Parts: sequence; C-alpha cells; structure tokens
Amino acid sequence: MTNTCGVCNAKLGKKGHKVQCTECLDWYHDKCTDIDINKLNLILAKKLVWRCNECDTIDESEEDEDEYEELNPTKKLFIEKTNLHKKSKFTLDDIGEKLNTLIKQNNSLMKKLEKQKKEILDLKKDFHRLETQQQQMKEEIAYLNKTPQQKNLKNNAVISGIDAKNMNDTQIKGVVIAYGRKLKKDSDTTTKI
Repeated sequence: MTNTCGVCNAKLGKKGHKVQCTECLDWYHDKCTDIDINKLNLILAKKLVWRCNECDTIDESEEDEDEYEELNPTKKLFIEKTNLHKKSKFTLDDIGEKLNTLIKQNNSLMKKLEKQKKEILDLKKDFHRLETQQQQMKEEIAYLNKTPQQKNLKNNAVISGIDAKNMNDTQIKGVVIAYGRKLKKDSDTTTKI
C-alpha cells in the first residue's frame, strides 16, 4: 500500500476511510474523492470496482480507439509506461512493506528462539541436578531401611571357616580385605532401589 493519498499527497493513516483505485492502484482519502460515505462503505464492503478521476478520464478517452491509434508511437509508449509505472510502483511499495513486516516478524521469532534455547539449557541443568539429588536420596533411603544388624555387620564382620593358625597377619589381612570387598559389592547390589 502506498503511504500517501493520490490527491492531497498527505500520509494515509491507519484510521479513517480510504479507497483504492482498481485501475492505477493508488489510494485516496475518502474526503479527497467525490464519493459519499454510503457509497464508500458499499465499495469497501463488497469490494466493488472504483476508479479515481484520472483513471476514469483515461477510460473515457480509451473509448475513442481511433484517436489512440492516431497517436504517434512515442506518445503511445509514454502512456503505456506511465500506467505500468503506476501499477509497478504500488507493487514495489507493497512488497517493500510486506518485506519489512516479515523481517520484523523474523527478528522477533529469532529473539524468542534464543530465549527458548537458554530456557532449555537451564532446564537441562535443573534436570541433571534433580537426578543427582534423587540418586543420593535413594542411597540414603536404602541405608535407612537397613536393620541395625546390617549396619553393624558392615563394621564388624566375623569370618568363619578360615584356618588362621597357618597364616601370618598380612595373609589374614588380605583375606579380610577381599571378603570385605565382596561383602560391600553384594551389599551395594542388593540395596539399590
């Protein structure tokens, strides 16, 4: 949409009535045209064809085809280029506005995407922290669920069936350590939730 009225060249605001010529595609304030408000509302509501005074005059002159054919080729080309320029000007303005709108929307979406990425990273950190806490709580619950005998057994183990008479202290210590490791391994695998 062009930014100015085709008659007064004032900016077209978002408020107020305006109408577009279906021929040259220029926009006009309702007050700058000879249309009464009821007819304007009908044109806008039903999307009827409306031509500005300039295009309406050109349309009347085109009725006289013979006169147009008699124009020299340079003048014909000028008229055709002028009409084409008006149409393409509107199209380029309209495309420019649409492009600016899309760029703004894209920038807004990119900012939102960056914000979402940061939130996802924060959530992943929180999730990892909660997983760690959950594992620690499971271990504490497993420890609390052990009977006092099981808790003491870990610290005070009695090993039977070993002939300690024929062993020195280092050998006895090695057997106790090996047995303790096995006991701890068995204890850990049975107490996991």
